[in-house]
Amino acid sequence: MDSAYTAMKGSFKPNDFGLYDMLGNVLEMVDDCWVDNYSQTPIDGSSWLNGECSRKTVRSGSWFDGPRILRSANRYGYYKGGRNYTLGFRVPELWINLILQL
Repeated sequence: MDSAYTAMKGSFKPNDFGLYDMLGNVLEMVDDCWVDNYSQTPIDGSSWLNGECSRKTVRSGSWFDGPRILRSANRYGYYKGGRNYTLGFRVPELWINLILQL
């Protein structure tokens, strides 16, 4: 790979939808508690806060992973206290702006 490293946001060109950094930087830990399937998860985009909450849902893949894992549909449970150099999370720009106003 010619770009096998964790990169700063906006380091690469946007996709056809104008979105940056959608795959391949780090695995993304999301707010949802881990659940094996989607049968009872919310359909309105809200976080799933039932299920096995000792683990959080991790999505996508990182710079370290191959094509089979590096896709937005990839997901698995990861223990909340776990650490990994390929794991991260997104901070909404709204939060950043609110913090900067403090």
